[in-house]
Amino acid sequence: MKKIKRYDPDTTPAIICENIKRLRLANDWTQAELSDKSDISESYITKIERKIKNLQSSTVAAFAEAFDVPVDVLYTKYHPKNEEQSPSN
Repeated sequence: MKKIKRYDPDTTPAIICENIKRLRLANDWTQAELSDKSDISESYITKIERKIKNLQSSTVAAFAEAFDVPVDVLYTKYHPKNEEQSPSN
């Protein structure tokens, strides 16, 4: 059985892939809906979200346009804020 090579988690391609999935879920879109909005095939989106597909700059730009965000948002590692964290005493 062939082993699937995935991106290392802290590399730029992995960060982009994570952001695409995060933004898709935040918009409550299916992969099919993102495919319609970005004109990128659903199977390609699946591979991107699984971090096994190479990304071209034109593809990243298409996702940014679909999400209506600047391209640099997709290149930036997301750090969620823990809003339930209690202040230290």
